[in-house]
Amino acid sequence: MDTNSFDLFFNVITLGCGVYCLYVWFQLRRQGLNMPKCPLVPTDQTPSECLDPEAYVAYMLPKTLILGIVVLLTSVLGLMTGTVLPYTMWLQLVVILLPLAVLVWFCICFTKARKEYW
Repeated sequence: MDTNSFDLFFNVITLGCGVYCLYVWFQLRRQGLNMPKCPLVPTDQTPSECLDPEAYVAYMLPKTLILGIVVLLTSVLGLMTGTVLPYTMWLQLVVILLPLAVLVWFCICFTKARKEYW
């Protein structure tokens, strides 16, 4: 697999992840923790075990939206690189490192919320 094929594969996968994060945000906003198989409920817990579901949703909702938007936009930017935008090393670093940094931040927030609300 050459570099361009790997970039395309990576960007298509991250595009799907960004769309899924926005879907989770939308469902969490509409249904709260009552959505079936909510990915923001820790695997060893149930939604009924949450100490304060409304506060948990209020805490995680904007973070999920930020993650979804950043991942979606950087994947679109990555798909445009080489076709519409010139291929540069700095642009590729942004496309890879920015969503990774936001994902790390999201995981830290999720761990903090799990300790506080479960």
